[in-house]
Parts: sequence; C-alpha cells; structure tokens
Amino acid sequence: MALITGDMLIEEVVTKYPQTVQVFIKHAIPALVCGDPVWGTVEEVVKENGGDLELILKELNEVAEKGQKPVFLNIGPNIGPSGQDNKG
Repeated sequence: MALITGDMLIEEVVTKYPQTVQVFIKHAIPALVCGDPVWGTVEEVVKENGGDLELILKELNEVAEKGQKPVFLNIGPNIGPSGQDNKG
C-alpha cells in the first residue's frame, strides 16, 4: 500500500514526510513557498506544473518508505546548508 497518493494534500505529505521535498524540487514541482506548503493535492499540483504523476508518486513513496533524510542544497559556492559561510 502506498504511503503517498495523488489525492493527498501537499501540506500533509511534506508534514508527514519532510524528506519528500527533495523529490518535488527534483521535478520542479513547488511544494513550499516562503516556508509554507503549497495548497492543493499532489495530483493537482503535479498536473498544473506538467509533471509525470506516476513517476513522482513512485519516487515520493520510495523516499518516504526509506525514511531518507532531506538533501540540503547549497545556494552558492561558499554557503553551506546552515546558511553559514564555509570559507576557510
């Protein structure tokens, strides 16, 4: 049984499984705006953004089932996940 389905709200998904945000980012599907979850279901938001619903649901469930930790994205060459300067 899938942990995440297309009829689930984005807010519910990212609250229960915060590590899934990395899947949304990978597929250029907005999941968070200004730190708040996007409104709507996974299916609605994926379709609005031209994503492959089956593929994204598969990846969301794989990440949720494994309990993977979120991936931190560097926002610049000298900025780490905490936002602190990584120079020297």
